[in-house]
Amino acid sequence: MKTKAILLFSTLFVNFLFSQKVNVEFITKTDSIYKKEKRDFIYLNEKTDLSAAKIIGKIKANGKADWYMLFYSIMTKAQKLGANAFKYSSSSEKGDISELIIDNYLISEEIKADNELIIDTYLISEEIKADNKEFLPKNKIYFFGRHNKKGTTEEFKLNGKKTPLKAFHYAVYNLDKDTQINKGGFLGTTLNISPNPSGRSYYMNFSGFGPSAVMTGSLSFTAGNIIQMDENYSLLLTHIYQLQE
Repeated sequence: MKTKAILLFSTLFVNFLFSQKVNVEFITKTDSIYKKEKRDFIYLNEKTDLSAAKIIGKIKANGKADWYMLFYSIMTKAQKLGANAFKYSSSSEKGDISELIIDNYLISEEIKADNELIIDTYLISEEIKADNKEFLPKNKIYFFGRHNKKGTTEEFKLNGKKTPLKAFHYAVYNLDKDTQINKGGFLGTTLNISPNPSGRSYYMNFSGFGPSAVMTGSLSFTAGNIIQMDENYSLLLTHIYQLQE
């Protein structure tokens, strides 16, 4: 019964996601044709040397859609031309986002905002991928609030301490010791993570939709759940969300 409910909710969410109208266009575009790479679409740090990378183009997506749908639309278009990496260029937002609440899960019913996202896309080598990785966050925990500016502030526990998380904000904490994250109290979800030699960082949210698990495939429908996010999309959101001090 639980599996059927999850499949039904997943189907409804996917149908909602692709009902959003997005316009995608190339601002600049390569004339070359490259072999399609595996389905990578890696976030590029501004410090990464891209002198040896192949520029695929600068792509703009806009429309009455959430940030993930804009990003997904650009990614799909860029990958068809062989792109396997991207770099943030700019974004803008007009208007407000209306919301629909169903069984304690916040999803967008109608997005009145006319959002715009522009990113540069590249075809990069394994060497550049390795160099770029050195500039990415090491042993950090990122928490992302609800995906609209009028959303409510959420609360979770970090090592037993109640911690607020504002909507349309993200917070960053050092992972320098064993850390416990709890959402939903005693009957909710608790996650224990530790620093590791590889320096792996974690990216999470608690709302389940918006900047969440479409890319990681871990959709969940329990109010106390902790959702792990895709690193590349999460790092893009740090240019769009506000840092919560």
